[in-house]
Amino acid sequence: MDMECLRPANLAAISNYTRDVQGNLPAIASMHQTLQIDLARIKALLSPMTSKSFGDLTLAERRLHVRRQTGYGVLLLLGMMGNWALSAYGVGDASVLQIERDMLVDEVAELAGEAVWYRPLGAAAMPGFIMAARR
Repeated sequence: MDMECLRPANLAAISNYTRDVQGNLPAIASMHQTLQIDLARIKALLSPMTSKSFGDLTLAERRLHVRRQTGYGVLLLLGMMGNWALSAYGVGDASVLQIERDMLVDEVAELAGEAVWYRPLGAAAMPGFIMAARR
């Protein structure tokens, strides 16, 4: 699974973006576009596993599912951060960004519901994602 946004160098750059959001808006907008591709890719990877019942997954599939869910959660959080930055500085279509924000919140809630399978492991990380979604 090669996700551009999850590469260490790209994740490290995010801290630079957040220090000077206005000065990094072009980079944030570019990351945001790449993120849309990565979100679609990881959601497609999760889909076959999500459609099975928990009992039907092998141990190896469960491990892979947890890893993919974790990656998806990180990408959703990055998507919310990028959406916030673009909205706050008036970059892009405000109505499209609002629709996207609503979609991201729905996706976080759906991911939290799927993480119930892995209680307490999966449920432990969900409050952070839900809190980020509500902002």
